[in-house]
Amino acid sequence: MSGSRKVFLILILLLPFISPLSAENFHVEEYSVRITADAAKKLSVDEDISLNFTSPSHGLIRDIQYDFGRTRIKIGDVHGTSIAEVDRSGDFLSVIMGNPDRYITGPADFSLGYTMQYPADEYDEYDELYYNIVSPGYWDSDMDVVSFSVTFPSPVDIDRIWVTYGAYGSSADLPFNLSKDGLTVSGRYSSLPAGYGITLRVEMDEGYFYLAKDIPDGSWFIYAALGLISAAAAIAFAVYFLRGRDEKLIIPVRFSPPDGFSPMDTQYLIEGNLDSTAVAAMLIYWADKGYIRINDDGSSYSFDKLKELDEATEREKVLFNAFFISDHTDSVTLRTYGFPDKLRRNVIPLTARFFSGSNSLEEPSSLKARKAVFAMLLIAALFAGGLLAASADPALLPFGIIPSFMAYMLLRSVSMQSARAGKLRVPQVFAMLFFLAFITFFMSVAIIAESTTVLAGPAVIAFIVLLAVSMFLAAHISRRSRYGSDRLAEALGYKEFIDKVEKDRIKELSEEDPEYFYHVLPYAMVFGLADSWADKFRDIPITEAKWYSSPYPFDPFIYSAFCRRWRDDYIHHIDPPRNTGGGGARTFSGSSGFSGGGFSGGGGRSW
Repeated sequence: MSGSRKVFLILILLLPFISPLSAENFHVEEYSVRITADAAKKLSVDEDISLNFTSPSHGLIRDIQYDFGRTRIKIGDVHGTSIAEVDRSGDFLSVIMGNPDRYITGPADFSLGYTMQYPADEYDEYDELYYNIVSPGYWDSDMDVVSFSVTFPSPVDIDRIWVTYGAYGSSADLPFNLSKDGLTVSGRYSSLPAGYGITLRVEMDEGYFYLAKDIPDGSWFIYAALGLISAAAAIAFAVYFLRGRDEKLIIPVRFSPPDGFSPMDTQYLIEGNLDSTAVAAMLIYWADKGYIRINDDGSSYSFDKLKELDEATEREKVLFNAFFISDHTDSVTLRTYGFPDKLRRNVIPLTARFFSGSNSLEEPSSLKARKAVFAMLLIAALFAGGLLAASADPALLPFGIIPSFMAYMLLRSVSMQSARAGKLRVPQVFAMLFFLAFITFFMSVAIIAESTTVLAGPAVIAFIVLLAVSMFLAAHISRRSRYGSDRLAEALGYKEFIDKVEKDRIKELSEEDPEYFYHVLPYAMVFGLADSWADKFRDIPITEAKWYSSPYPFDPFIYSAFCRRWRDDYIHHIDPPRNTGGGGARTFSGSSGFSGGGFSGGGGRSW
């Protein structure tokens, strides 16, 4: 079916929600139903429907009710006149008859056949057949003639037959006929008002439908799936509560960064990652130490390497060398080709390696616990997704397992990112919700289409929600090591000093060291305090940096703004969103910017 036709059919199915009070585009001239029941309570239904379309329409949508309490009865062998689509995703089985490429005006006849497998009765005293010939409230048209016949597998008692009509809940009786052999109940009626229904109820002795069985509704699989993922969520919460929470950190004010820690190390210590802010801070850090010169022409930056790093860690040297293609000490302009990959593949792993072993920021037992919980959740997600699919049909296992694995991988990535950053960014939230909604919809549609229980849809939603909660709990199972707590307290103590230090104290320190502003600025950048730090020097004289050339009047905010402008340039020019196009190396330049009690029946509508 073409895309335009699919969209058209979707709009058709939405029509009753858009205009539920509008009159139909047809008038029912005759509605005839013939039913044959067997001892297993399986009904073979044939319908003949004669309509007169009062305005152009493509055809008829026949909605067949098939909910039976919490169980959905099985409808099969659907056949009839010009069937374009059969939709099983809602509370009704919708058979769309007609041609999407043609319109009908005037008389039109439709024939429809199908089978309905009823479950065994819940009553111990008797068996019964409860069937809506016409469901009340579902036909928005008068019916000139309604006729029915129901043939049973063995005779029924005329005194135990009721045919009622009217709006929902009405008990007004209608006459009917019982054949001489007692097998067939029939009736023919005229002028049924719009919205009225006709219901047949026949009561038999217990055991009449002796071959009828309960319809497996898959509830056991659903309860098992929800029990499994609930247990996994409970374990994740217990491990988080016992092993995943840090003790309260005591933060003494500190006047210097952690010993031997560069701005890059400090950001990794706090956030567990390195980004463009750390790179900007390292540029200022190196410039302040005389290794590079920063050239700002007002619309772009260039960087000159003045000398090689002498005393520096391996990770810092790798980052420094990633900036420059040449290894010579002559002035070389920064080249951006491949730099983001070098940062991700070389510098970050080296930094992570430093913070391992005796320098690990996390308790080894906490790390093992988190990995174990993630592994448990993966197994629980795959099994629970498989059980949900099996509740409808074992053949649907891929439609439960594959989306569950996708949801697990998505949630693991997002939850770990949020745990490292300490927050969820708005774009992350929207992207995560979009993909989770898509996965939920995909699973629900696939499973509900074949499910025999109305619990399937809510169960899929509950499964995804429980999985999401569990994954975020698992990601936050992380307890700092003693080393990590001590170094973090030192870093946060330095941050507290930069944020809260009084101007008088800054003035004293600047008089002792005229370049004190520049020594602290790289760390203020990674703490997110660059502008605040510059503002503290608004009325304090500082020496203009020899390593920074700019067309702007000298001001401390020139340097603090560097971090912000570099971050924008980095995102747009050095590490833009990935695409499939090719590209080469280039010199970096940045920009500055009781009727009705039965089942079946249903209704009809035009499209």
